[in-house]
Amino acid sequence: MIDFDALGAELEVSWALADRDEERFADIAADALDGLAAQFDLEAFLDTMLERRSGGRQQLAGLGAFGQPGFTTFHGEGFVVEVYVWTDSLSAIHNHPFCGAFTVLHGHSVHAVYQTSRPSRAGARGQLLDVRLKSLDRVLAGEVHKFSLRRYPLVHALIHVPTPSVSMVVRTVRTEGYYRYLPPSVALPMQAMPEPGSRRLALLETLVRIEHPSALQRVCAALRTADFETAVHLLSLTWPGADAQARAALWEANAVLHGDRRDAIEGALRRAQRIEEASAIRHGLRDPDHRLCATVLAYAESRSQVRRALGDDAGALLHAFIDEAGLFSPDEAASATIAHALVEGRNDDTILETLGAEYGHDAILPQRDAVRTYAAESIFSVLRDREQSLIP
Repeated sequence: MIDFDALGAELEVSWALADRDEERFADIAADALDGLAAQFDLEAFLDTMLERRSGGRQQLAGLGAFGQPGFTTFHGEGFVVEVYVWTDSLSAIHNHPFCGAFTVLHGHSVHAVYQTSRPSRAGARGQLLDVRLKSLDRVLAGEVHKFSLRRYPLVHALIHVPTPSVSMVVRTVRTEGYYRYLPPSVALPMQAMPEPGSRRLALLETLVRIEHPSALQRVCAALRTADFETAVHLLSLTWPGADAQARAALWEANAVLHGDRRDAIEGALRRAQRIEEASAIRHGLRDPDHRLCATVLAYAESRSQVRRALGDDAGALLHAFIDEAGLFSPDEAASATIAHALVEGRNDDTILETLGAEYGHDAILPQRDAVRTYAAESIFSVLRDREQSLIP
């Protein structure tokens, strides 16, 4: 079992010898984490965390803020050692405005790493910039990854696959410019919106959730005077489930202050919707291969990235995911057929031909637009990019 007190003491000494330079802390943390996964025993860790007689430690993150749950296992001078248990993590795409390193102790993860351009200001706290997926890879237990403000900048999402998974981070505690990124071109601060605006937003969210008759009218009224950050939050609440008429009303209200930013906001909402839908699917799954497929489809931006993340068995894994993960009810067989066709790299016209042969061309003809919409907007839509076959 990992001796967290000994680890913390080692970090204290090493960082002191480095003159407590935060940029050097990433290398120090990575050296300390190297090989620790081999020492990790899940059952022993659970026994230790559940032992009432051992007392507790100062916890940096609030319960429910990160991990299910997370534990501060050592709180040093200006740094922490934290261990996170994960079941259904939905990791927001974020930067690391602190310095350190992370590793996976148990299980494995999907690591989405992003490249960003220089931002321009949008409202008081928001940003507009290019956010592009640079790599999508598996992270196996024992791998160590560094991050810092300048030497090892990192904008990423780490999504854990088996249940449970356990990760560990050693990092400094001082933060500087903490952002959540919404590809392809929006960034918002990770910190909660200030009061009283955040409470008004929460009330509007409640009205939308319960389908209150005045919800759309009230959201539109708020949009007409909303700053950029608030506008993105308001549209995130209402846009995904809105019909064409409601969306038109939302965009009209938003245009008062942010009409020139519509493309950026709409692109971010569409991308976020696919991540949320795939994450909701993953939530009900326990098979690691199925959870892996849902995760990769959520974050990938091209077929080649799907292929790289899933490996040589990508096609077989995805076909099994479609057939075995319970995604489709018996009356959704046509959707399953479309999903299989997308895995195989077929274009819209070929998909329509396949459906026509299976269900009759007269039956499929009125459904052409629906078929194209599913191919373009479902979690399988990333597979429409046929730059690389999924099957070797």
